Amino acid sequence: AGAAALLLTCSSLTAVIWAGGLWLGVLMIRPDWLGRRGFWLKSLPWIASGLLFGAYYAFTLFKGYRATGTEGGSSVLSVFFGGYEMIGLLGLGPSRNELRVTPLAVTPYLGILIPAFLCITGAWTYGLRSWLRTVPTRCALAVACAVLLPVVILTLIGILQNFQVLGRHLSPAIPALLLPIAATLSAGPKVKLPFILGVLAVGFMLASAFELRFLERHARDDYRNASLIGINALKQGKSVWWQADMNATRYYAFRHGGIALVNAIQVLESNPPTGLMFADVIVVNRPDLRYRGSNYQEEMKKNFFKLESRFTGFEVWKTH
Repeated sequence: AGAAALLLTCSSLTAVIWAGGLWLGVLMIRPDWLGRRGFWLKSLPWIASGLLFGAYYAFTLFKGYRATGTEGGSSVLSVFFGGYEMIGLLGLGPSRNELRVTPLAVTPYLGILIPAFLCITGAWTYGLRSWLRTVPTRCALAVACAVLLPVVILTLIGILQNFQVLGRHLSPAIPALLLPIAATLSAGPKVKLPFILGVLAVGFMLASAFELRFLERHARDDYRNASLIGINALKQGKSVWWQADMNATRYYAFRHGGIALVNAIQVLESNPPTGLMFADVIVVNRPDLRYRGSNYQEEMKKNFFKLESRFTGFEVWKTH
């Protein structure tokens, strides 16, 4: 358990919370370990490592070093969206970009989402009930603690520290989702309804995965195009106002002329000029979020910028 928890925390700082839930769940199953001779001495390396990672994770949150943040913070709704993504419905429904604009974007997809949700949750419920009949109550409570406590903590962090809870932050709970569904399949076709629900649930999940991979509406933000536009503008001696994450741009700049180009963009990102008039090209990622509550297009036009191009997740504005 200690090695698994440490491996989990090394994969992502957010997983520190899940590792804590795992340890607590293990101790709920085997509280007798606490009284064993040498237990605390043997556990010291794992405890020290966990505390070190936990302290560093808390430091990064308070310093604002978080992967995804929003002005309004997170909400219970964003956690529900993470769950919607985790159970395999995202590919069948609207894209993230559509949902960012309005949650009502889900309406045209309800014809497929509702039966998919019913099959997945039905198979999971049957599998869970079967599992609960075979394990002690203490074991069930331990697993519930290991899964639910981190979700509650992540939700509170999201609300209090402007951290947006996404599906990937909930990914350590995947076994708790898939194992009950697998149990409905392992019983075989002799248990008809659970088996049918399990087969349909897996079918919907696979369809969702294929649609996420191949459908245009699920395309990710096009950092490749945006990066190359910024790099080419810099090569022409223009000033670029880059409002987006820098990681993809570092990669493409390295491939197309060296890190020096990135430094020129980085200055404008980390220490932007006092007005738009100092830029020749403005590359904005997700303007609907970045400029929420303001008429940014009107502001751009007032500063003599014209919308040059729009592609997935980005807008490019240039001076007239």
